[in-house]
Amino acid sequence: MSPSEEMSIDVGTGIVDQTTVTTNLAQEVHVTTRDKVELALRRVLPRYSSTEQLLAILGVALAFGGSLLTADFRQRLGIPATAWQTVFALGFLASLAWLGVEGRRWRKRPKLEDVVNEVMKSSDRLP
Repeated sequence: MSPSEEMSIDVGTGIVDQTTVTTNLAQEVHVTTRDKVELALRRVLPRYSSTEQLLAILGVALAFGGSLLTADFRQRLGIPATAWQTVFALGFLASLAWLGVEGRRWRKRPKLEDVVNEVMKSSDRLP
């Protein structure tokens, strides 16, 4: 074939010959109001804990822990070194406790399906 000859390809026929269309359109239709959706979300969302929140608390715990391991505490602002070390140790322990509480809450958080089900409970189902 020379460069001056044009090649002709019928793309449409190729796609149609190789495409299978399946119709699986069975859906549940629910009719609801904005107020019902808001009420359902208000019931579910307070139990929700995001991964970003958990990571932020972990960051605080790591910052306190890293400071405890690497810092050379000295007397500053009239506060003795042992008091500074105690403050950082208490901060580390408090952040670990907070991390434990939020980790437990994160594991038990509602899934997307739970949120959808809560909204569907408050809606009217069409036949």
